Amino acid sequence: DASLHGVLTRRFGLRPGAGRNQIRAVAADKTLAELLDTQTGTPLLMLQGQGMDQHGRPLEWFTTWHRAEQLVFDVDVSMGHESVQPRLQSPAAPTESSPGAHDPLARAESLVAELSAELARLRAQS
Repeated sequence: DASLHGVLTRRFGLRPGAGRNQIRAVAADKTLAELLDTQTGTPLLMLQGQGMDQHGRPLEWFTTWHRAEQLVFDVDVSMGHESVQPRLQSPAAPTESSPGAHDPLARAESLVAELSAELARLRAQS
């Protein structure tokens, strides 16, 4: 019930520093399909990451899989600032005008392209 980064900072004095994340579209294998309550072959978003601490030492590695039709990335943009926040949506939430409303793979590919551009922008700022 707590942020991993918050616990690492408060309890161990380790602050997340630079890292690298990749998001890509993948097909659900049998195990992932069962765990995520979907069908084998369904498009998923896979997020892989590795992060270093404030001293440049390895801090975390992770891989997560998300059902593309249930995950939305909200991008807030203001002068000199952007943030990307993932959130779950109800399965019925896509609208007729949203990208990939009828094609989950197209929607996943669109999200991957958007997030790749955001990650490149953030890396360029570091």
